[in-house]
Amino acid sequence: MARYFDYINLTLLVLLGGLCVFQWTHEKEYALQLAELRHTAASQSDKLSVQGESLQRANEDIESFKQEIIAFKTQSDENNALVRQQKAQLFVLEEEKVKVGRQLADWQKALEEYKKAITGRDENIKTLLDQREQLVVTNKDVAAKANQAVLAYNDLAAKYEDVVTRYNTLATQYKSEHEPAPAAK
Repeated sequence: MARYFDYINLTLLVLLGGLCVFQWTHEKEYALQLAELRHTAASQSDKLSVQGESLQRANEDIESFKQEIIAFKTQSDENNALVRQQKAQLFVLEEEKVKVGRQLADWQKALEEYKKAITGRDENIKTLLDQREQLVVTNKDVAAKANQAVLAYNDLAAKYEDVVTRYNTLATQYKSEHEPAPAAK
């Protein structure tokens, strides 16, 4: 039995040696994995710090971007208000344009009517001038005829006076020739 225990001891010793070798091998692998993990952790830590700095710069950029967006929004709001104001002015100007267009059309119509009235007035004036000219010519003719009539009347009056004078002379002469002699008293 002592041999049996020696075999068991030897087997157990071999198993223990195998276990130790197995353990050392795994510990070596674990040490390599641990070193690799520490190296990975260090590189990841460096990456994290770089990413942290990048995030910090990105946050700063985002903050400045937010400020720019706020400024652009304010400017956009101001521009929108200005656009609304200009649209209102444009609407007022459009209404004014329509009103001025209507007024212009009315003025053009009035001007056309005025031109027609002026043309009619000019024609009336021309007609009146022609009539006046005819009246002047007629008056000249009438005046000339009246002058001729006056001259003829004066001539007739002179002849009448001559006839009257002759008649009176003849009547006086007749009376004196045919008058009964005064009776003697």
